[in-house]
Amino acid sequence: MLDIQPRLQQWYATIPELSKAHPASIFASQAYWDAIYNNTILLLHRPKSTVLHVSNEASSISFDASCKLIANIKILQRDGKIDIMWKYVHHLFMAGLGVIYSIWQFKEIRDRTPVRSSISMLQSCATTLAAMSETFPGASSCRNVFDSLSSATIDWLLTNDADEVRQNRLDFEKQVQDLLQQLQPSREGCFETNECGTDNMSNMLSADNFAFGEMLNSAAQWPFLDYMGFGDFDGVGPDPIQVAGFVSGADNLEMT
Repeated sequence: MLDIQPRLQQWYATIPELSKAHPASIFASQAYWDAIYNNTILLLHRPKSTVLHVSNEASSISFDASCKLIANIKILQRDGKIDIMWKYVHHLFMAGLGVIYSIWQFKEIRDRTPVRSSISMLQSCATTLAAMSETFPGASSCRNVFDSLSSATIDWLLTNDADEVRQNRLDFEKQVQDLLQQLQPSREGCFETNECGTDNMSNMLSADNFAFGEMLNSAAQWPFLDYMGFGDFDGVGPDPIQVAGFVSGADNLEMT
């Protein structure tokens, strides 16, 4: 690993300029060189039967290389720049398996990768395999196996995502209920549970409740500004000049 990685980086950095190749040549395609590079990265870092525990770094590198390789081969297939069909079918199938394995085995990868992105990548791999199988019958078995694996993975991702969204909503409602119990009502009797129905999230948010808005505003406004570091202005509140500067220069704000 220590020997190959630097030499691979050097090779990639010294790829000849694409403009020197004939436009119709495969060497004029950036995707061709990227596919070679990313496939080699995948070979170096993908899980192996001789290694019981895969590090988070290796799993992340393997997943990223798999995703990039799928995108590279899709471009080559679309542009008709695949030179050896069986070789790229194998590369694509292994990259697809790398994505599926990473999704199932590593929670860190699932947490940092949006569900829609994972589904899109799996579908991209499946459609490219299907396109290859039209001209290379040997790809059909790979396509069929991958379709089954990716369908099961997508179903699992959607189920987990729905459960997470549901749990997030329950957690949010619980936080609001705790807030209502901690804060004093702005108007007498307005937040009575029996009258306003604040024990129900839908009733609470749909009610035309001016006092409720006032309460949330007073509860959130000043602590937020104080957290952002504006402090007090003569013991009255935040400096309006500082606040204006924060709002107008939000894009250039640097947190230190």
